[in-house]
Amino acid sequence: MKKILIVLMASFIGQGASAQLSVSPEIGYQFSKTRYEIAGARDNGAFKQGIRAGASIGLGVMSHFELRGGAFFSGKGGKADFLGSDVSHTINYIDIPVFLNYITGKAMGNRFFIGAGPYWAYTIGGSSKALGIKRDLEIGSQTTDDVKPMDFGLNANAGFILFNGIYIKGMYAHGLKNILPAGNGDNAIRNATLSVSLGYNYVF
Repeated sequence: MKKILIVLMASFIGQGASAQLSVSPEIGYQFSKTRYEIAGARDNGAFKQGIRAGASIGLGVMSHFELRGGAFFSGKGGKADFLGSDVSHTINYIDIPVFLNYITGKAMGNRFFIGAGPYWAYTIGGSSKALGIKRDLEIGSQTTDDVKPMDFGLNANAGFILFNGIYIKGMYAHGLKNILPAGNGDNAIRNATLSVSLGYNYVF
């Protein structure tokens, strides 16, 4: 997948003068949940609220296609009921999403966009709360750790850009990686998030 992205970027850069570069700071609100599978039993858990903020760089070609990548702080997590007790956790990531977007209309006008692509996420911290006790999560790949240091999955987004560069978008991210260090086919934890964000698209 990384090779495909490199080829796409190289082909866009090769277009030369037709390419359009933009930078977009963005902040949003997201609802995340954790998809649990414990001893073969599945539980999608409940949504937990968090913040998503960062910036992205877009490279547009032929006025309707754009390759966009960025870096975002993303507060994820979830809630669940285990053996009659409420359990919740928060995991903070630096998300690195990449999108191939299709954009309607003309440059400097009101435009819709829709796209999809992969993401990689690096764990920077987190905490859990169970039976009224809160503790920090241990990050690592050992079976004694709580969460793996990296996640990856697929994104889809859609939104609307105003003529003045302000935009609003919705995004869904579906985690593919089992982030449980001691996980196996019957024991797994995966992320899922739904977010709405506001940003400004500055075109060079």
